[in-house]
Amino acid sequence: MEISAFDKRAVPFSAEVTLSAEEIDALIHSAYARLAHIFKRSESDVRAYTKQLMTAREIQTFLKETIVARAGEKALATLDVPFVGAPRTEAESDCAEHAPFSFRVTAHPIPAMLLDTETPITRRCGKEAGSPAEHESARSDATASDTAKTSTEAARPAAETDRPETRSEKNERQAVASRKASEKRRAEETAVASDEEFVAETLRARLNGVIPETLLRDALARKKDAFLARLGEKGITYREYRIAHGVKPQEVQDALYDEAFDELSRDIALDTLFFTQNLAIASEDEQAVLTEMAPGREKSLYAELEATGKLWMLRQKTRRAAALRWAVEHLLIYDRR
Repeated sequence: MEISAFDKRAVPFSAEVTLSAEEIDALIHSAYARLAHIFKRSESDVRAYTKQLMTAREIQTFLKETIVARAGEKALATLDVPFVGAPRTEAESDCAEHAPFSFRVTAHPIPAMLLDTETPITRRCGKEAGSPAEHESARSDATASDTAKTSTEAARPAAETDRPETRSEKNERQAVASRKASEKRRAEETAVASDEEFVAETLRARLNGVIPETLLRDALARKKDAFLARLGEKGITYREYRIAHGVKPQEVQDALYDEAFDELSRDIALDTLFFTQNLAIASEDEQAVLTEMAPGREKSLYAELEATGKLWMLRQKTRRAAALRWAVEHLLIYDRR
């Protein structure tokens, strides 16, 4: 792979990528291997089977998109330029086996913006509320107390108890205890998620500077595409949506713009925090994000992201999760007045 990089400080940043014939052949082989997995066919006959299902243009589009996505991601990783949003790729010609291929990959570097990472983030809460650490300590104390109580009851002579507990009573008691424990865990998890949302929104509001217009346009375009895709999944058209909700096109546009702006500025704030604090990502951080995205399917999700050239998405999510965790641990304080 040959990479001809342009000015890394440009917004957006672009690079010309040239793949050798051998690299193209390897990527095409990998793309067909992915189709074999999707179609549940052997790699020996997947090409013939694909021709029965797809047109020549559809096959070419699939191969081209797969190649530029995977190679583009690798090129950006090689250049080591942290970026925000999704990279874009452009190619002036089609790709073919046994022949070199060139394309351009473009990404938006994280904008140079100011963020206050020293002033504590104060959250008002009732006196009964507490931090996640305090909740954990209280839960440990309660568990120890319950264990001691259970052990004491078990050690009592039969004469000291009113009567033997029936099996149905025991099952009911355990069910009630299990339900209460589950409700308590959900409440604590909600409190933690609420803290994270509060901190993330505060950091977003602290972000100071100008977000490049090209970055906003790209974010809005992705938001529109996702919105229309959701409508398509529900089987309704854009017009039907507007009629059902009584909104005008400009109102939909404004709402999507606000969502795109808030999400983008939040991402930039967390990215800025991550790099200004020189934070690092551990393998368990990545694993935690995979688990959150697809519980029980972490390996298959990682393989899919790798095969489609979207590991950049995992890296972005992981560094933002690490930044948010750092902010909650180091900046968040509680005001119980």
